[in-house]
Amino acid sequence: MKQKTCNIKPSMVTVYADPRCLWGWRWMAWLIFIGIWYLSLTSRPPDVSSISWGDKWGHLLAYATLMYWFGSLYPRRQRTKIAYAFVTMGVAIEFIQGTTGYRTFEFADMAADTLGVVVALVVLRYTRISFFVWVEQAILKLYFFIGSQRE
Repeated sequence: MKQKTCNIKPSMVTVYADPRCLWGWRWMAWLIFIGIWYLSLTSRPPDVSSISWGDKWGHLLAYATLMYWFGSLYPRRQRTKIAYAFVTMGVAIEFIQGTTGYRTFEFADMAADTLGVVVALVVLRYTRISFFVWVEQAILKLYFFIGSQRE
């Protein structure tokens, strides 16, 4: 499917991000990926004990964000492969954590990771306009609004 931008109705076809901006969105995707690995293996993870089930919510949110971000950047036909890769990554990280001595292995974390991936897949399935297009359009509107105020 050809890349489309602002001129079509979202109900007609999926709208993708401007190809000129994809490099930036992809860099951010890889930073999220690296951030998850870092936070998963650091000896000083963020303290979320003040939130009920905070650790599990953190896993779900991290993997939902990761899946949504990558799923929005790559063709729809690749989403299943990306989802399997991220679920596998979550399982692998748990096994690695079990060997560190300062982190623990938990099946519940794997379940939260998987649930996050599934939530993102559902959102991606029923969303016609990507988050990236929304951000790009908001920036353009702001740019033109500020420009029109200067005249």
